[in-house]
Amino acid sequence: MIFSKKNKAQPELPFSAYAGTEPYAFVSYAHADSDVVYPIIGELHDRGALIWYDEGIGAGTVWSQSIADRILNCSKFMLFLTPDAARSHHVRQEINFANSKNKPILPVYLKPTKLDSGIEMTLSVFQGVFHYAYKNDEESFYRQVLDALTDGFILEDAEDTMLDENFAHDFLLRLDTYGDKTLPMVIHLTGTGKFTVGRFDVSVGVQQSSFEFTKETKNISRRHAVFERTEDGYTVMDLESKAGTWVNGIKLPPNTPQQLNQGDQVSFGNAGANYIYEG
Repeated sequence: MIFSKKNKAQPELPFSAYAGTEPYAFVSYAHADSDVVYPIIGELHDRGALIWYDEGIGAGTVWSQSIADRILNCSKFMLFLTPDAARSHHVRQEINFANSKNKPILPVYLKPTKLDSGIEMTLSVFQGVFHYAYKNDEESFYRQVLDALTDGFILEDAEDTMLDENFAHDFLLRLDTYGDKTLPMVIHLTGTGKFTVGRFDVSVGVQQSSFEFTKETKNISRRHAVFERTEDGYTVMDLESKAGTWVNGIKLPPNTPQQLNQGDQVSFGNAGANYIYEG
């Protein structure tokens, strides 16, 4: 990680960067975020993760062979994202170089962050972890990150939802848990076109929606809501459902698209969870 000099005093380095030959994670972050990043990677280090980070490379340092070598030899590329990181030229260089070398990238969002189209395209194929969504459950956050670093970024699917993988559509939608069932779940969307959400009903005999909640979720309509890709991202629209679709606690008027922003909370009737939209 490369950065320019700031007047702000830097926090104490949490540990010495890993220098061995075993698989390790390369950490990319903005210098301005070190006061948040250092405690996180320090905890991961204490839990056994092997991590290389820049340890505070000084002012005037340019993109170096040392940084490139560390990315080339890492097994995982852990990217801490904030608005400062998204604006950082050096963070962008590291992302592009890691992606060009086919390194698995783990985006860790420290704050809701608007990405430009280039970074968004690069990161769209990687599963991210949203630190700010865990709030008072840091333990679940660390379990999630450690699982991602050691098990190839596999996240647990929500147990109370189902998805027919054979259904032909251009979208991919996942409703995932954050580990603790009492916490919000997350919506991931990729692709173009429209993607409907509804309730499974065995009496109908055919699938009514692209994504179906289990039949036990009675207050979800067979065709409850629809997501659609637009030039500005994604919208959600209620399809005249009986129980309604809600965004940030506000019930949507039926048949009226609502633009989604990073971190928006979406709920379908009272299905038992608020879903955080991550894109």
